[in-house]
Amino acid sequence: MNPFSYILFFVLTSYSTFGFGQRDTINQFNSKGKKDGYWKAFVDETGNPTDSANAYFYGYELYDNGTYVWKFHKHEMVADEGVKTYQGKLPEKGKPELLNGTFKTYYTYGLLSEEETFKDGHPLYLNSFLRYKKDPEKIVLRQEFFFDKLYNNIPGTYYYQEYDNGVLNRTYWYYKGKKGWKCYRIKKD
Repeated sequence: MNPFSYILFFVLTSYSTFGFGQRDTINQFNSKGKKDGYWKAFVDETGNPTDSANAYFYGYELYDNGTYVWKFHKHEMVADEGVKTYQGKLPEKGKPELLNGTFKTYYTYGLLSEEETFKDGHPLYLNSFLRYKKDPEKIVLRQEFFFDKLYNNIPGTYYYQEYDNGVLNRTYWYYKGKKGWKCYRIKKD
């Protein structure tokens, strides 16, 4: 084979492998017909799941052979909690844009209850505060989720920590272990 033939062979094999050989990884089913991988999902101005006609944003949910690893949930209001709002300019309803930004929820008395940040349609950070009813300035439980810190670099995993009365008490990794996808506590040395 002459040198030109080698180059042509390489170009054709690379093109077929990288161009045609890659399959779309969004909205795929496994061989048993169950959701697998990333799925496009639509959310409204409060971050709740909706259809595309009522959506302001879209993002991605992750499934592992039919089991959701992460998905958008309807925001459940707790006592004294106000409405969850997007911090920034909303796109036009029914013309959803890729979710990049932060949602915040405040208690009716004005203090922060929850803050969720998204980047490129994926969760990046969640900070949640449970406050004493009699003294709302005091935080009973604070939870932080770091979706950019991956367990063994595996998609869908994340690092999670809990503070009791301002003291870091528990840390976890969320990953697929012997008991499925869940938070596994990191043991202190």
